[in-house]
Formats: sequence, structure tokens, C-alpha cells
Amino acid sequence: MDNGNEMLRSLITKTIPYLSKVKNIEFIIRTDLLSLETQREITKHKNLVPIIGLRETHEKILSCDFIIARGGFNTVSEVLVLKKPSILFDENNNPEILDNLNTLIKLGLCDLQKTKDWNKNIPYKIDHFLKHKYYRIKKKLSVQKFKNTGSVEIVKNILFLMNKNKK
Repeated sequence: MDNGNEMLRSLITKTIPYLSKVKNIEFIIRTDLLSLETQREITKHKNLVPIIGLRETHEKILSCDFIIARGGFNTVSEVLVLKKPSILFDENNNPEILDNLNTLIKLGLCDLQKTKDWNKNIPYKIDHFLKHKYYRIKKKLSVQKFKNTGSVEIVKNILFLMNKNKK
């Protein structure tokens, strides 16, 4: 999943030929942010399924066994609430994402995708994830209870702090 980040888009584009060689896994790829050339390449491979837009992306997440995506707030929230094992990509210059991922890694709730894990290394990364981390993460997620009302919770916290400061 690429939510508009140019760096991730470039890595996805360069990785497409290697994803097509991964056997027994169907990859759902949001294509409306990718070049026409990359979109055409995706349609050539049976295990690469193109989708368009956020709505279709979110609908497909429900049927996915695992997610590979940028570890921003929305993605982290979705994979936790939906209890989807994930390989999340970090960004070196994005403190929010680094903090999100460090927390999830410490809790054993996701795996980390580094820049070196893309391109020709993606089949090895996925294989290692599935053999050594997927079930452990899935088990940890299954016993957790995450609220899907993040904005409501934040408003409650702000109001609580405001009232506390008035006293």
C-alpha cells in the first residue's frame, strides 16, 4: 500500500518484477498513484492484482492475510484494529513513523521493512516473515483489543486535560 509517499512509490515500482516471481501469494497493489508503465507491468502477472483508490484499498485489506505498507498512523491503526500481521516500512526522516514502528516492534506486533528489503530482496523478506514472524505476530494481535475510535479517544483526552488544568 502506498499512501502517496514518493519514496515508497519508487520502491514499489522497482519491486514489481520481483513480486511477480513470488509463488503462491497474490499481491494487491494500489495502482492509481503509479506510472502507466508500472500499471501495465502489473497487469501482465496473474499474482499481481491492481486496485484503484482508497475505498477499494480498504475493502481489500479485510481479505488480506498480511499487509506490506508504510507505517503511518492510519495504516498502523487499521492493521491493529483488523488484527492483520504486517510488514511496515519505515522512513528515516519521519519521527512519527519511526516512533510508531519502534513501539510496534517492541510489542512484537509487526515486522519492519527496510529499504534494503525491497527490489530483489522482497521474496526473501516475505519468506522470512512468513516462516519466522507471521504466526507469532498473528497470535499476539489475536489477544489484543484495540479501539477503533481513535479520534473520539483523542478528544476525550484533550477535554480531560483542559478540565484538569482549569482546577
